[in-house]
Formats: sequence, C-alpha cells, structure tokens
Amino acid sequence: MNLNIPTLETAMLENMSHPVHGEPIKIGMIKVNSYQGIEDLEQVLNVIETASSQYDIIVTPERFYSRRDGPVSKIKLDQYLDRLKAASTDSLIIACFNWQEDGVMYNTTFGLYQGKELFKHNKNTDGGEKTLADAWGLKVQLKDEEIEDTGEFEWEGINCLLDICSDAHAKDLDIEKDHKLYFLVACGFNLPREGYPKEGGYAIVVDGYNPACTVYRNIPREHQD
Repeated sequence: MNLNIPTLETAMLENMSHPVHGEPIKIGMIKVNSYQGIEDLEQVLNVIETASSQYDIIVTPERFYSRRDGPVSKIKLDQYLDRLKAASTDSLIIACFNWQEDGVMYNTTFGLYQGKELFKHNKNTDGGEKTLADAWGLKVQLKDEEIEDTGEFEWEGINCLLDICSDAHAKDLDIEKDHKLYFLVACGFNLPREGYPKEGGYAIVVDGYNPACTVYRNIPREHQD
C-alpha cells in the first residue's frame, strides 16, 4: 500500500448521537504519511471535498504541508481554508497546517463548520517544529502567550478538546469541562492525553508518522463487565 496516497478511514461513534440528525456520529479520518509533508496536497483536499457531505466530522493528521515546497504560504493557506469552508456545510472539518508568513512558520489546526471558522488552535510545544523550520530557512512561532488557547471548543453543544501531537504530553490544562470528544492530530504521538477520553466519551487519534487512525471509547463504569 502506498501510504503517500490519502485514504479515508471511517468510524461510527455508536454510543454518541449527532445532536441534529440523531444518528451515530460518523467520523472520517485522513490516513496519509505526513512525516515529511504531503506528497500531493490537492489529493488530500479532493478527498475531503468529495467526502464531506457523507461525514459529520473529518480530521487530518499533523504536518499538512507540501513535501516539495515546504510550509504553505499565507496566501495558499487562505485559499485552502476557503475551499474547506465551502466543503463544511454539513460536516466539521479539522485540518492541521504548517504554514508560513514573513519568514516565520506556524503549526495551526483549524476547525471549519457550516462555512465558517469554528476555532483555531496553535501548537504549544516544540515537537520538531524548529528542525522543520530550519530545513526551510524559517523561524518558528508556537503558542502566543498573550492569547488564552487551550484547544477547547464546542460543536453542536458537545464540549470538545484538541491536542496537536506532543502537546498531549507536555502541557497541563486547568480544565473543568467534561469533554465528550477528544481529538489528537499528530505525527509521531498516538497516545491521548492522560485522563482522556472522559468516561462515556471518545478519543479520535489521527497520526501521520506511521499512518494510523484510531478511535477509543471510555466505557461508563456501569456498563463495564
């Protein structure tokens, strides 16, 4: 199997109903080797655009940038985000980009839903960003200390938490919310944050290093044998 050709893995959250249509939430996870960037970004975007109407949530791995051209330019990023917004009429699209502007590289995950940006979350810790930026002659900017950015967001009334790769093991969060959905977009880390998923909740892990897409559920105690 050529892991540079993106495919879409499917998972049904059988014990979590969509707040609008009432059926189990259907997850689409992009499976592709992103360790040294994506061979063909257009292929991945085409997969998302084609499948978006069939899924409630679609998630990419970390390191969504061009293997040939490096982190995407701000102009190209905006074009990609416009396409994903257009595809997000019925689905939440979670896409993690390495992008650059004015000689600085960023690692940002965007959530697009119903044609708008639902959230934007920057990676907080260096899990290889400096090495990657150096390879392309760039500086790197991680968390903006002036902005409170925990990776929390709400989707259709469901509390969610997102980690980008090494953040899951490197940052402590003072969070009291009961997150029913936990997302880990990664390229080398595939273990959810300690304590996640919460009881009764799900963890969705999309890793681009040795490409793997995994869904975990923390079964409520009363349902355990």
